[in-house]
Amino acid sequence: MALPTDTPEIASSFALASTIVLKLREFIRKPVTDQVRIKARLEALVGEAIRPFPAASRIVLDVPDGAAIVALGDPKDALDIAERSQAGAGDLPLCIG
Repeated sequence: MALPTDTPEIASSFALASTIVLKLREFIRKPVTDQVRIKARLEALVGEAIRPFPAASRIVLDVPDGAAIVALGDPKDALDIAERSQAGAGDLPLCIG
């Protein structure tokens, strides 16, 4: 079946995106006061990890027991964010994926 000649062409574009998930281990089992303290430390850690990357090249999502970061463009940026997060985690019970 041929397309009608007056049908506009559909333009498509592709973009690379990589997702980093930072999860706090056993977060839900901790007392609320500890949850607040640990979550604040995680937010500061995420802020430092993404600082070198332009705001237009990343999306940060808050989740109850951690954060998800979408790095747009070069997948190496996602790896850099994960490595910076791991290096700055200290004693935070952090899982990175």
